[in-house]
Amino acid sequence: MAIKPTPEIAYDGIGLSMKTLGKTKEAIKILEEKKQTTKSDRLIACLGHLYLYEQDQSKARKQFLSLIDTSPIWSAWLSRALKMKKLTQDRKFISKATKIITTKKEYFPALEKTLLQHAKTFKIPHTQSLVIRLQKYKQNTNG
Repeated sequence: MAIKPTPEIAYDGIGLSMKTLGKTKEAIKILEEKKQTTKSDRLIACLGHLYLYEQDQSKARKQFLSLIDTSPIWSAWLSRALKMKKLTQDRKFISKATKIITTKKEYFPALEKTLLQHAKTFKIPHTQSLVIRLQKYKQNTNG
């Protein structure tokens, strides 16, 4: 009998149930092990949330930036990340997210404007590339 793949929502279930039981570190260990053999956006997002809960900003940042960089639905992950105060107040997260977004082919102007506002707050030097990107989008849609 073939082993069925784990449904994506199971990772959320593991994370939430173990966090509720006060076993966040065990949940992280399980999910990190699973991450070695499975490519799953939801698994990475769950790890990001668990790391935020554990106050490990560096590891949380790494998970969410990975999603924004590699996921086909990167804009959904960026949207979610921009709603998390711990990430939007993290200069390194905003700086790296800005760099990643400027390499994308697809445009999501509302999200990118929100990211730009955060980048300007931190006076991130490479915000100009995001400004240029948004100007190009505007020219291509109004031209």
